[in-house]
Amino acid sequence: MPGYTASMGFFDWLRGGVRKSVGKGGIRLEWSALTTAPSDGDERGADWPRVEALLQRFLAEPPTSDAFFILGVSEMTYLQGVWEEGSIHLEHQQGSMDRHFECTQPVDRGLLLDLARLFVDNPASIEAAASWAPMEL
Repeated sequence: MPGYTASMGFFDWLRGGVRKSVGKGGIRLEWSALTTAPSDGDERGADWPRVEALLQRFLAEPPTSDAFFILGVSEMTYLQGVWEEGSIHLEHQQGSMDRHFECTQPVDRGLLLDLARLFVDNPASIEAAASWAPMEL
């Protein structure tokens, strides 16, 4: 699987042919480069317990890894995280490429799990739960 980095952005990664579409009906959960099996995956219709289990695996990765995850409800609405330079880089998009943001505050275990839980329940609710800055794609 081609490597993903936060700096390339989700849609650049998609254009690379790794994933062509995001499933309908619940949360789509994708991950790659985890050191534990299965190291890569793509699930449709994931519920919170499944999302939380995957995020716990992500959080257990060495901060120098290339591990990443993406939670999506559509191709244009998602939350993604990647280990980058020893910390978690978190981005989200809400409905269009004009509404693409990166988290501007340190992302620790608690914040990541809180934001993911909010996203699973209501993707728009994460905007008020952390500090975000617009990103140019």
